[in-house]
Amino acid sequence: MSKKIKNLIILFLLTLILVSCQTVRPVEQEEISEFDFATLNCNRGEVIKTLLKGKILKSYDALPPEFIDPIVFQCESTFYYNSEVQTSTYQFIYIGASLLDDFSEELSSKVDFARTTEDGVKLICRTKELDTYLVSCSTAIPKKYDGYYYYLPGMLLNNTMKFLNFYNISEYDYKGIFNHTIEPDPKDPSWIPGFSYVNWNVCMNAQLTSYPELLDKTFYYGNVPLESKAEITYDGIKFELYFQPGFKKYLEDECKLGDDVYFYAFVEGCGYYTKSYRAYVRDFSVISPEEIIEERLNLIKDYYNE
Repeated sequence: MSKKIKNLIILFLLTLILVSCQTVRPVEQEEISEFDFATLNCNRGEVIKTLLKGKILKSYDALPPEFIDPIVFQCESTFYYNSEVQTSTYQFIYIGASLLDDFSEELSSKVDFARTTEDGVKLICRTKELDTYLVSCSTAIPKKYDGYYYYLPGMLLNNTMKFLNFYNISEYDYKGIFNHTIEPDPKDPSWIPGFSYVNWNVCMNAQLTSYPELLDKTFYYGNVPLESKAEITYDGIKFELYFQPGFKKYLEDECKLGDDVYFYAFVEGCGYYTKSYRAYVRDFSVISPEEIIEERLNLIKDYYNE
Protein backbone atom coordinates (compact mmCIF):
# COMPACT_ATOMS: atom_id res chain seq x y z
CA MET A 1 0.00 0.00 0.00
CA SER A 2 1.43 3.39 -0.98
CA LYS A 3 2.26 6.13 1.48
CA LYS A 4 -0.35 8.32 -0.15
CA ILE A 5 -3.13 5.76 0.43
CA LYS A 6 -1.98 5.10 4.01
CA ASN A 7 -2.20 8.81 4.67
CA LEU A 8 -5.65 8.85 3.08
CA ILE A 9 -6.90 6.11 5.39
CA ILE A 10 -5.41 7.81 8.46
CA LEU A 11 -7.05 11.03 7.33
CA PHE A 12 -10.38 9.24 6.99
CA LEU A 13 -10.27 7.84 10.51
CA LEU A 14 -9.70 11.21 12.10
CA THR A 15 -12.68 13.39 12.89
CA LEU A 16 -11.67 16.23 10.62
CA ILE A 17 -12.83 19.79 10.24
CA LEU A 18 -14.04 20.19 6.66
CA VAL A 19 -12.14 22.53 4.39
CA SER A 20 -14.16 25.28 2.75
CA CYS A 21 -15.14 25.25 -0.90
CA GLN A 22 -17.76 26.97 -3.01
CA THR A 23 -20.76 26.25 -0.79
CA VAL A 24 -19.38 24.83 2.45
CA ARG A 25 -17.12 26.52 4.97
CA PRO A 26 -15.09 25.04 7.86
CA VAL A 27 -17.04 23.82 10.86
CA GLU A 28 -16.25 26.01 13.83
CA GLN A 29 -15.31 24.18 17.03
CA GLU A 30 -18.24 25.45 19.04
CA GLU A 31 -20.64 23.97 16.49
CA ILE A 32 -19.44 20.43 17.16
CA SER A 33 -20.87 18.31 19.96
CA GLU A 34 -21.22 14.57 19.63
CA PHE A 35 -21.69 14.88 15.87
CA ASP A 36 -19.61 16.47 13.16
CA PHE A 37 -21.53 18.73 10.80
CA ALA A 38 -20.68 20.51 7.63
CA THR A 39 -22.05 24.06 7.57
CA LEU A 40 -23.66 25.87 4.68
CA ASN A 41 -22.33 29.41 4.54
CA CYS A 42 -25.44 31.61 4.78
CA ASN A 43 -26.97 34.40 6.85
CA ARG A 44 -30.07 34.29 9.04
CA GLY A 45 -33.21 34.86 6.95
CA GLU A 46 -31.55 33.94 3.66
CA VAL A 47 -33.42 31.77 1.15
CA ILE A 48 -31.36 28.69 0.25
CA LYS A 49 -31.50 26.17 -2.56
CA THR A 50 -31.50 22.41 -2.32
CA LEU A 51 -28.05 20.91 -2.76
CA LEU A 52 -29.27 17.52 -3.99
CA LYS A 53 -32.35 16.12 -5.66
CA GLY A 54 -34.58 14.46 -3.09
CA LYS A 55 -37.92 13.97 -1.41
CA ILE A 56 -38.83 15.73 1.82
CA LEU A 57 -39.84 13.20 4.48
CA LYS A 58 -42.80 14.11 6.67
CA SER A 59 -42.19 11.17 9.00
CA TYR A 60 -38.92 9.50 9.91
CA ASP A 61 -37.21 7.71 12.78
CA ALA A 62 -36.25 9.87 15.75
CA LEU A 63 -33.17 12.06 15.41
CA PRO A 64 -30.77 13.04 18.21
CA PRO A 65 -32.39 15.62 20.50
CA GLU A 66 -29.88 18.32 19.51
CA PHE A 67 -31.17 18.17 15.89
CA ILE A 68 -33.71 20.96 16.43
CA ASP A 69 -36.38 21.54 13.73
CA PRO A 70 -34.66 19.42 11.07
CA ILE A 71 -35.53 19.18 7.38
CA VAL A 72 -35.01 15.60 6.23
CA PHE A 73 -34.56 14.63 2.58
CA GLN A 74 -34.41 11.16 1.14
CA CYS A 75 -31.76 11.29 -1.58
CA GLU A 76 -30.17 8.92 -4.04
CA SER A 77 -26.68 8.91 -5.54
CA THR A 78 -25.34 6.55 -8.18
CA PHE A 79 -21.78 5.26 -8.05
CA TYR A 80 -19.55 2.69 -9.72
CA TYR A 81 -18.41 -0.24 -7.61
CA ASN A 82 -17.33 -3.81 -8.38
CA SER A 83 -17.74 -3.18 -12.12
CA GLU A 84 -21.35 -2.06 -11.97
CA VAL A 85 -23.46 1.01 -11.35
CA GLN A 86 -25.06 0.98 -7.90
CA THR A 87 -27.40 3.31 -6.00
CA SER A 88 -27.08 4.72 -2.51
CA THR A 89 -30.26 5.83 -0.71
CA TYR A 90 -29.79 7.98 2.37
CA GLN A 91 -31.28 10.77 4.46
CA PHE A 92 -29.75 14.21 4.03
CA ILE A 93 -30.51 16.48 6.99
CA TYR A 94 -30.59 20.30 7.22
CA ILE A 95 -30.60 21.91 10.68
CA GLY A 96 -31.16 25.65 11.05
CA ALA A 97 -33.70 26.30 8.27
CA SER A 98 -37.47 26.19 7.79
CA LEU A 99 -39.35 25.17 4.65
CA LEU A 100 -40.90 27.82 2.43
CA ASP A 101 -44.69 27.84 2.34
CA ASP A 102 -44.99 26.73 -1.28
CA PHE A 103 -42.42 23.94 -1.30
CA SER A 104 -42.99 20.66 -3.11
CA GLU A 105 -42.21 17.29 -1.53
CA GLU A 106 -40.26 16.23 -4.61
CA LEU A 107 -37.40 18.68 -5.15
CA SER A 108 -34.70 18.97 -7.76
CA SER A 109 -31.31 20.38 -6.88
CA LYS A 110 -30.71 24.15 -6.95
CA VAL A 111 -34.37 25.01 -6.23
CA ASP A 112 -35.37 27.54 -3.55
CA PHE A 113 -36.93 25.53 -0.74
CA ALA A 114 -36.10 26.94 2.71
CA ARG A 115 -35.24 30.05 4.70
CA THR A 116 -32.46 29.98 7.25
CA THR A 117 -33.25 30.46 10.93
CA GLU A 118 -29.57 30.63 11.93
CA ASP A 119 -26.32 32.03 10.59
CA GLY A 120 -25.10 28.87 8.92
CA VAL A 121 -27.09 25.69 8.32
CA LYS A 122 -25.76 22.38 9.61
CA LEU A 123 -25.63 19.45 7.19
CA ILE A 124 -25.29 15.73 7.88
CA CYS A 125 -26.32 12.38 6.30
CA ARG A 126 -27.48 9.13 7.85
CA THR A 127 -28.24 5.50 6.95
CA LYS A 128 -29.26 2.43 8.96
CA GLU A 129 -26.58 0.24 7.39
CA LEU A 130 -23.03 1.18 6.52
CA ASP A 131 -23.27 2.86 3.14
CA THR A 132 -20.52 2.28 0.61
CA TYR A 133 -20.99 5.59 -1.21
CA LEU A 134 -21.14 7.78 1.92
CA VAL A 135 -18.13 5.99 3.39
CA SER A 136 -16.24 6.58 0.14
CA CYS A 137 -16.70 10.36 0.11
CA SER A 138 -16.88 11.24 3.81
CA THR A 139 -13.75 12.68 5.41
CA ALA A 140 -14.35 11.19 8.87
CA ILE A 141 -15.46 7.94 10.44
CA PRO A 142 -19.29 7.95 10.75
CA LYS A 143 -20.81 8.37 14.21
CA LYS A 144 -23.19 5.61 15.30
CA TYR A 145 -26.26 6.68 17.27
CA ASP A 146 -29.54 4.87 18.03
CA GLY A 147 -29.29 2.44 15.11
CA TYR A 148 -28.05 4.91 12.50
CA TYR A 149 -24.68 5.89 11.07
CA TYR A 150 -24.17 9.67 10.67
CA TYR A 151 -21.74 10.89 7.99
CA LEU A 152 -20.21 14.17 6.95
CA PRO A 153 -21.62 14.98 3.48
CA GLY A 154 -18.36 14.78 1.56
CA MET A 155 -20.11 14.49 -1.79
CA LEU A 156 -20.60 18.30 -1.68
CA LEU A 157 -16.93 19.15 -1.31
CA ASN A 158 -14.66 19.71 -4.27
CA ASN A 159 -11.62 18.91 -2.14
CA THR A 160 -12.94 15.46 -1.18
CA MET A 161 -11.70 12.60 -3.33
CA LYS A 162 -14.81 10.69 -4.46
CA PHE A 163 -13.30 7.46 -5.78
CA LEU A 164 -16.62 5.86 -6.70
CA ASN A 165 -17.77 8.71 -8.95
CA PHE A 166 -15.14 7.62 -11.48
CA TYR A 167 -16.44 4.94 -13.81
CA ASN A 168 -14.28 2.25 -15.33
CA ILE A 169 -13.08 3.61 -18.65
CA SER A 170 -14.14 0.40 -20.36
CA GLU A 171 -17.71 1.70 -19.99
CA TYR A 172 -17.05 4.39 -22.61
CA ASP A 173 -16.77 4.20 -26.39
CA TYR A 174 -13.26 5.59 -26.37
CA LYS A 175 -12.33 3.94 -29.67
CA GLY A 176 -15.32 4.66 -31.88
CA ILE A 177 -15.40 8.34 -31.05
CA PHE A 178 -12.38 9.00 -33.26
CA ASN A 179 -14.71 8.43 -36.22
CA HIS A 180 -16.94 11.34 -35.25
CA THR A 181 -14.60 14.29 -34.86
CA ILE A 182 -13.95 15.54 -38.40
CA GLU A 183 -17.36 16.76 -39.50
CA PRO A 184 -18.78 19.77 -37.63
CA ASP A 185 -21.67 19.21 -35.26
CA PRO A 186 -24.28 21.98 -35.65
CA LYS A 187 -25.55 21.24 -32.13
CA ASP A 188 -22.11 21.71 -30.57
CA PRO A 189 -21.03 25.39 -30.47
CA SER A 190 -17.64 24.38 -29.03
CA TRP A 191 -16.75 22.18 -32.03
CA ILE A 192 -13.29 22.65 -33.45
CA PRO A 193 -11.74 20.70 -36.34
CA GLY A 194 -10.41 17.31 -35.32
CA PHE A 195 -11.37 17.49 -31.64
CA SER A 196 -14.37 16.19 -29.69
CA TYR A 197 -15.29 17.05 -26.10
CA VAL A 198 -16.40 13.99 -24.15
CA ASN A 199 -16.30 15.07 -20.47
CA TRP A 200 -15.84 11.71 -18.74
CA ASN A 201 -14.91 10.96 -15.12
CA VAL A 202 -12.90 7.76 -15.48
CA CYS A 203 -10.74 5.40 -13.48
CA MET A 204 -8.18 3.68 -15.67
CA ASN A 205 -5.64 1.10 -14.68
CA ALA A 206 -2.57 1.56 -16.87
CA GLN A 207 1.15 0.97 -16.77
CA LEU A 208 3.31 3.93 -15.80
CA THR A 209 5.85 4.11 -18.62
CA SER A 210 7.26 7.57 -17.87
CA TYR A 211 7.15 10.12 -15.06
CA PRO A 212 5.46 13.47 -15.62
CA GLU A 213 7.55 16.23 -17.16
CA LEU A 214 7.16 19.85 -16.15
CA LEU A 215 5.40 22.02 -18.69
CA ASP A 216 7.09 25.13 -19.99
CA LYS A 217 4.28 27.12 -18.44
CA THR A 218 1.61 26.21 -15.87
CA PHE A 219 -1.91 26.51 -17.22
CA TYR A 220 -5.32 26.36 -15.57
CA TYR A 221 -8.34 24.18 -16.18
CA GLY A 222 -11.09 26.11 -14.44
CA ASN A 223 -9.40 27.22 -11.22
CA VAL A 224 -7.06 24.21 -11.06
CA PRO A 225 -3.36 24.75 -11.94
CA LEU A 226 -1.68 22.06 -14.04
CA GLU A 227 2.09 21.96 -14.18
CA SER A 228 3.22 18.59 -15.56
CA LYS A 229 2.30 16.03 -18.20
CA ALA A 230 2.79 12.33 -18.85
CA GLU A 231 1.59 9.99 -21.56
CA ILE A 232 0.19 6.51 -21.00
CA THR A 233 -1.34 3.96 -23.33
CA TYR A 234 -4.65 2.33 -22.46
CA ASP A 235 -5.93 -0.44 -24.71
CA GLY A 236 -3.75 0.79 -27.54
CA ILE A 237 -4.83 4.44 -27.33
CA LYS A 238 -2.72 7.29 -26.02
CA PHE A 239 -3.83 9.46 -23.11
CA GLU A 240 -2.14 12.77 -22.31
CA LEU A 241 -2.37 13.14 -18.52
CA TYR A 242 -1.98 16.57 -16.93
CA PHE A 243 -1.15 16.87 -13.22
CA GLN A 244 -1.55 19.47 -10.50
CA PRO A 245 1.48 20.80 -8.60
CA GLY A 246 3.12 18.16 -6.44
CA PHE A 247 1.85 15.13 -8.35
CA LYS A 248 5.12 14.68 -10.23
CA LYS A 249 6.96 14.13 -6.93
CA TYR A 250 4.20 11.85 -5.56
CA LEU A 251 4.45 9.59 -8.59
CA GLU A 252 8.25 9.53 -8.51
CA ASP A 253 8.24 8.71 -4.77
CA GLU A 254 5.48 6.10 -4.78
CA CYS A 255 5.56 4.38 -8.17
CA LYS A 256 8.23 2.63 -10.18
CA LEU A 257 8.23 2.75 -13.95
CA GLY A 258 6.32 -0.28 -15.15
CA ASP A 259 3.92 -0.28 -12.17
CA ASP A 260 0.20 -0.57 -12.79
CA VAL A 261 -1.42 2.62 -11.50
CA TYR A 262 -5.06 3.59 -11.09
CA PHE A 263 -5.55 7.11 -12.46
CA TYR A 264 -8.71 9.02 -11.53
CA ALA A 265 -9.13 11.61 -14.23
CA PHE A 266 -11.50 13.96 -15.98
CA VAL A 267 -11.19 13.26 -19.69
CA GLU A 268 -11.93 16.48 -21.54
CA GLY A 269 -11.85 15.22 -25.10
CA CYS A 270 -10.00 13.48 -27.89
CA GLY A 271 -8.18 14.51 -31.04
CA TYR A 272 -8.80 12.80 -34.36
CA TYR A 273 -5.41 13.66 -35.83
CA THR A 274 -3.34 12.93 -32.73
CA LYS A 275 -5.38 9.82 -31.85
CA SER A 276 -5.06 10.76 -28.18
CA TYR A 277 -7.23 11.85 -25.27
CA ARG A 278 -6.58 14.84 -23.04
CA ALA A 279 -7.20 14.14 -19.34
CA TYR A 280 -6.74 16.02 -16.05
CA VAL A 281 -5.76 13.75 -13.16
CA ARG A 282 -7.64 14.16 -9.89
CA ASP A 283 -5.73 11.47 -7.97
CA PHE A 284 -3.95 8.16 -8.37
CA SER A 285 -3.28 5.00 -6.38
CA VAL A 286 -1.54 1.66 -6.76
CA ILE A 287 -4.54 -0.23 -5.39
CA SER A 288 -8.07 -0.41 -6.75
CA PRO A 289 -10.94 1.80 -5.55
CA GLU A 290 -12.68 -1.33 -4.27
CA GLU A 291 -9.68 -2.14 -2.08
CA ILE A 292 -9.61 1.41 -0.72
CA ILE A 293 -13.28 1.36 0.22
CA GLU A 294 -13.19 -2.20 1.60
CA GLU A 295 -10.31 -1.14 3.84
CA ARG A 296 -12.38 1.79 5.13
CA LEU A 297 -15.42 -0.39 5.74
CA ASN A 298 -13.35 -2.94 7.66
CA LEU A 299 -11.77 -0.21 9.77
CA ILE A 300 -15.21 1.13 10.70
CA LYS A 301 -16.48 -2.36 11.58
CA ASP A 302 -13.41 -2.97 13.74
CA TYR A 303 -13.91 0.42 15.42
CA TYR A 304 -17.47 -0.52 16.40
CA ASN A 305 -16.64 -4.21 17.05
CA GLU A 306 -19.09 -5.37 14.39
